[in-house]
Amino acid sequence: MTDQETPQAQDTTPDPQSPAGAQNTSSGEDNRIPYSRFKSVLDENNTLKARLDKLEKAEQERKQAEMTEVERATARAAELEAQLKQTAAEREVERKARLEDRRDNALAQSLASAGAIDADELVLVLKAKHANDVSALMADDGTLDSDAIKALVDKTKAERAHNFQTSGVGSPSNRGGSVPSPASQDAQRLANIAAQYGYKVDARKVAERLQNSDQE
Repeated sequence: MTDQETPQAQDTTPDPQSPAGAQNTSSGEDNRIPYSRFKSVLDENNTLKARLDKLEKAEQERKQAEMTEVERATARAAELEAQLKQTAAEREVERKARLEDRRDNALAQSLASAGAIDADELVLVLKAKHANDVSALMADDGTLDSDAIKALVDKTKAERAHNFQTSGVGSPSNRGGSVPSPASQDAQRLANIAAQYGYKVDARKVAERLQNSDQE
């Protein structure tokens, strides 16, 4: 074998600069970002954001300044129109709420006059189970249909007799077919009046107090 063909020995000395030759002597502490550096970056970001917000506001003001009088008037008119629509919608909701209140009070009064034990509670039951019938008691303009109210009261009394006091033939409203005492009649009248204003009154308790007062 000639000198040219003699294989040269390879240098297997590890390169201290290569990953294989260098030993990993660093700890996890070296890879952590110091708090002072983190806070500095955070403050810088906040500063840049504030500058960006300021530039955006300035750009918006510049565009508004460049608008013609007609454009500004158009934009203002659109804003006022949106406000008017919102106000009108809120007033309509309030108007409907007042009308429904008046309708419910009229229905409660009719139910109480027909001998309903708890007229207000019965109105809630009817609104849940016969919503369409209750809605039909009043027109869109707020006009109450007295015939429809009477028909609904009669229908309710026939279907839910347990919610009404029993009445003797040819006698005022009474319990058990006996003629009620003057105190009971006064108490029922007070309960009916209170129902018109949205208050719930237990006629029986009022009657007991009136009777006790008479005895004293």
